[in-house]
Amino acid sequence: MSAAALLHIQASIWGKTDNRIAVLRLGGVTPRDQDGESLLVRAALQGGMKNVAELGRLFLPTPRGWLVRLDRGDLVTVEWPKGPKLVAAAPIGLPAAWRWAANRIGKVVLLVDAGVNAPLQASADRGNLVGAAVGFQDHAGPPGG
Repeated sequence: MSAAALLHIQASIWGKTDNRIAVLRLGGVTPRDQDGESLLVRAALQGGMKNVAELGRLFLPTPRGWLVRLDRGDLVTVEWPKGPKLVAAAPIGLPAAWRWAANRIGKVVLLVDAGVNAPLQASADRGNLVGAAVGFQDHAGPPGG
């Protein structure tokens, strides 16, 4: 990504009790083409993600080449099929049960958003939100360690 890009990363949990899902949202100011389309969203679509139109009814693909990895110190790396890591060892504040939820199913809902601080549904309504259920690897060591 160019120096003109500013990527925001936010971790959250959807659901309750034993039905929690780890979510990672990537969005922000990224380069755009001549039509104003986000190059990051376009690349994510080309990498197998799908448009998210309705947050209450997600049917997400599990494309190859995408991976969220958690390393010691809660450093998050996002690998994608387009080459170099999209996010490399970024320190992110993770909600308490995020790691548990990601390990429980071995997947993270990864959302890529062309909006800057826009509510998710607003981004979805504008066609600026894409997502997938991507693999998860935990290399952080024992919980609390």
